[in-house]
Amino acid sequence: MEAEDFLASRWVRVFCDIGCEGVWDREGVPMELDDLPLSDALKARVMAWQEWYEQDDAFEDPPVTIDWQVYSEEGRQIARAIKQALPEWTVIYFDEYRCRTRDPQAPRTSFEYEIHLNEPESPAA
Repeated sequence: MEAEDFLASRWVRVFCDIGCEGVWDREGVPMELDDLPLSDALKARVMAWQEWYEQDDAFEDPPVTIDWQVYSEEGRQIARAIKQALPEWTVIYFDEYRCRTRDPQAPRTSFEYEIHLNEPESPAA
């Protein structure tokens, strides 16, 4: 999806993966943070969160692992900040901790969900 189409869709998934910038379009294509009308401070926060994700490396000796629960809470707070900055947008959050600890039969909605401004700070799992 082109940047113009990304902006026109007003839809973003907040999700980290190796070599990406933490934001994705509705087709599952990683996008650049600069394509979003966000403050430089919020973009820097997303990139710091992305870099945190990339620190996890089970192949290191000794293995480097991160606290997925703490990491995911920061991601959810970032997704809320994006929703506050872009209230007319649909903001979807991929919760890494919930994904890693879920029942394998649980639906995708148990770990990937829409962020709403009127929801509690920490929704129940």
